[in-house]
Amino acid sequence: MFHMYQGNILGAVSYCPDDFSFDSPELSVWVDKIRDFIGEDESYVANIRMNPDWLFFRSFSGEFSVFKSTHISGLLKEIAAKNDTAETIIGVTSNVEIINDIRTTISFKDEEFAKDLLVELGDASDLKVISQENQLLFISNHHVVIKYTNCGLESVAEEKELIRLRQQKEISLLFGDQKFEWNIIDRQASGEFEDLILELLDREPWVFSVKKVAPTNQGDNGRDLICEYNMLHHENRVSKGAESIKLGKMIIQCKTNLKHSKTTSIGKSGVDMPSTLFDYRPDGYMLVVNTQTTRDLTEMLERQRDRKEQNAILWWNAFDVEDRLRKYPDILARYRHIVDYA
Repeated sequence: MFHMYQGNILGAVSYCPDDFSFDSPELSVWVDKIRDFIGEDESYVANIRMNPDWLFFRSFSGEFSVFKSTHISGLLKEIAAKNDTAETIIGVTSNVEIINDIRTTISFKDEEFAKDLLVELGDASDLKVISQENQLLFISNHHVVIKYTNCGLESVAEEKELIRLRQQKEISLLFGDQKFEWNIIDRQASGEFEDLILELLDREPWVFSVKKVAPTNQGDNGRDLICEYNMLHHENRVSKGAESIKLGKMIIQCKTNLKHSKTTSIGKSGVDMPSTLFDYRPDGYMLVVNTQTTRDLTEMLERQRDRKEQNAILWWNAFDVEDRLRKYPDILARYRHIVDYA
């Protein structure tokens, strides 16, 4: 279709000769404005063409191109407007654009560059942006600026991390004093609590891998999760990538109180830690609950830790879990059916 109608698309007609030149007064004035904007030392090529009618400039060192063609820019702008189905997330250094599950970024810096360049060329009309894997098209009424840049998967991943860090700060400032409400109503929800803890542990700097032992409907013999961890982490003072690493195996037990239960805490009778330690002899043990541990259970955990038979005895109560959910809003979003802000 393009080959059949390229003349109409580009604004060319068959009955006029092709006039192509690297030098003309109009081109020189236009190029001088661009060079004044970007600097005199740019490595570039420029030309003027009649039929189709355009001015073209490409900077090799600046990694961008710009051409002036009211016909082509008007056509591209109209197509972009008719197909504008993108969902846009305002990021930290870029907007993330999502079209049919295809994700790209539009850099604020690149967009500002295009706007300033077009103002220098006397074109302050509104811009439409088309983002592709390795370039951005900024389309005004008379010009198209093409910025060659990585705006694909790698750029999206970097921007997602910046957004996550921003969300952590926002949530800390806006919701730091807001309480959570747990909605664990049955065994299936308890199994999803294990999945939630798996994801939170996977974000811990001292955990190298974590796996679920068995599906919710199968017995796990007291082992809900198993993880490989750094036995030398010492309260997180050594993190992933550090030289002081010694791998160990940790067993994690997850215990929940159902929403309508009369009890508000987990006690010794609900935890089979001694038999689990005896049967599997892990390097570390961890208990995670969605409420609080009773005094007797806390004392039992402390006594086992003081015996130093294991490298680590850890436990998280609801406060510890909720504190981490504030830091990782992406994880919270996936489990809002079992826990959310009250």
